[in-house]
Amino acid sequence: MKQHTFDGENQEQLKREIVARFQIEKAKVYEEKKRKVLRRGVESVILVVFSFLIMLQNTTFRGFASEIPILGDLVSIITGETLLFSQEEAEITIDVPKITEENQVYSQLNEKYLREGQRAYQSYTDVINKVDEKQMYVSGTYDVKVNDNRFLVIDRTFEETVGSTNVEHRFDTFDKKNEVLLSLKMLFKTENYLEVLAQEIEHQMKERMRVNSDIKYWVLDYNDTNWLENDPNFYINENHELVISFDKYEVSAGYMGTQEFIIPTTVLKPILVDANYFN
Repeated sequence: MKQHTFDGENQEQLKREIVARFQIEKAKVYEEKKRKVLRRGVESVILVVFSFLIMLQNTTFRGFASEIPILGDLVSIITGETLLFSQEEAEITIDVPKITEENQVYSQLNEKYLREGQRAYQSYTDVINKVDEKQMYVSGTYDVKVNDNRFLVIDRTFEETVGSTNVEHRFDTFDKKNEVLLSLKMLFKTENYLEVLAQEIEHQMKERMRVNSDIKYWVLDYNDTNWLENDPNFYINENHELVISFDKYEVSAGYMGTQEFIIPTTVLKPILVDANYFN
């Protein structure tokens, strides 16, 4: 089979055309994402990438392979199972998320979500069957907060109503580039990261209270930056910023609900394991 060769001018021209085509297809994927129709865009990019891989078998193209950008996986999340219970004035509905792509970490997350949903279902049905108060409504939902070429963030929310309403959030942040499920501690190189986070959160709390006199954070009464003793709930938002989240009652009165604080990356850079991690 005859192998095609190219002179320098043609190589450069073809190189520019390939990279340009990739960028166009990549832009199409993100535009489709905004319309929440991801599948077709991903397939289009896969087709282009496949064509590139074929061309890369020719040594002419291997020299500039590293200059073609890599598009991270756009993951599909569906409702894998819905756990239902209904009895008189008690009702439980728990939607269990499922990541459809095949990946060891994704499979472990799917198992975790199913166990989590089953435990919550069993716990709530036990309460309904054991106590006299039968008026209970429980909803378990999920929200895909981020799904781009770098991070996948899933928020599982459990809302329980027995007279008053309590809401609990559970976040998972998966770093697609490094293929790791993040913990807060692994982001930092120093042991005082909780103190740094607490100081920034306190600063934001005080500013919110200054602007709105109805806001009150009871943790400020401690006058001690060690009030944040354990890793709090966190996730990375669509702008690739660290967000610390507190459920209802954790740091403030119940009427204020969930409280979230975006931590400026400039504050975190000196203590990050990788100063450019959020870039």
